[in-house]
Amino acid sequence: MSQTGRVINILGFVFCFAATFLSCMEIPKNKHEKQVLLVGKAQPVVRGAWRKMGDFFNENAVYKFLFVLKGKAYFKVDMIYQDLESDFWCYDPSSNVFTPKQRLPTKDGGSVMMAIGEKGYYGPGLTFFNGDYTNVNSMWEYNPDTDVWSRKADFIVPEIEFPGIFVIGSNAYVCGWQSKNGYRYIADTYQYNSVSDSWSKKDGIYSLSRLKTTQLQFGFNGKGYLFGGGAGPVTEFGKMVDSLYVTTYSPQADRFTTLKTNNFPYDAAPQTSWIIGNSIFFYLGGKDYNFYTFKNEIWEFNTSNLTWKKNPDFTGPIRHGAFGFSVGDKAYICFGDNTGLIQYDDIWEYNP
Repeated sequence: MSQTGRVINILGFVFCFAATFLSCMEIPKNKHEKQVLLVGKAQPVVRGAWRKMGDFFNENAVYKFLFVLKGKAYFKVDMIYQDLESDFWCYDPSSNVFTPKQRLPTKDGGSVMMAIGEKGYYGPGLTFFNGDYTNVNSMWEYNPDTDVWSRKADFIVPEIEFPGIFVIGSNAYVCGWQSKNGYRYIADTYQYNSVSDSWSKKDGIYSLSRLKTTQLQFGFNGKGYLFGGGAGPVTEFGKMVDSLYVTTYSPQADRFTTLKTNNFPYDAAPQTSWIIGNSIFFYLGGKDYNFYTFKNEIWEFNTSNLTWKKNPDFTGPIRHGAFGFSVGDKAYICFGDNTGLIQYDDIWEYNP
């Protein structure tokens, strides 16, 4: 065989080997290639107490909790002082590990986020692009099994900012939001049917949509629960009372009902919340409305008897802008800041 023939054979073998090797490699879908264990060792489990799980590695980021799917929490992570990166991470409490996922399809800064069944949804809201904010009405569905985002039917209202949402069965309900300029509150209600991928306007009117200091909404046991307030009556001493109204929504009757005799017995706005069993739990971080004293409290609303009960305080640093979620019978509080001075990158777990 000539020298030229030997060179051709060698090159052919090299190309064949390289093709086989590359075909076996997993090409990452994200710029991040590895799972990330939280910084710092998780504190020991103590029943009936909070423990710190660790800190996320990125200290220059803004976080937003999106939803829980199959026992894992999903977050949007944006870099500070840059255009929003829209990175998408999955946190597994069982292993205390963050895993990068397929990046979000839009650079959105204030969207609806929810879980319907085993799929996650990321929807209409406020988008930051080229140094300015604009409204978008797009809806996207995330499949955790395939790590793929799919475009769904757009929200049928062109301008929406800071909408509230709750899920009942296979349907999501959007109600009570601000107009684009933020000076007008919309009390309308729209339903998203995830089976038919369609939006429809409902007759129910959420009359308390103007009370926007806090707007926490849940679907639970076939009803919608809405907690909103902060603009209630003011006494002669300048104190705000009835600061958190509890409203329920019946999809069968298509009607909102405010529970006037079961108002929240406190004067601070909850920062975040989660559901365990028949109860909805609220974390109150930061200052109350009346005396501007710092709080670090946990309150429980029992949906069976419609009563409030104070739970032991959160033992992590006081914060607002925090996120809460639950997996099984465990609760989690994470991230947030201390009145803008200290950015927290930590995750805390409560073991019953």
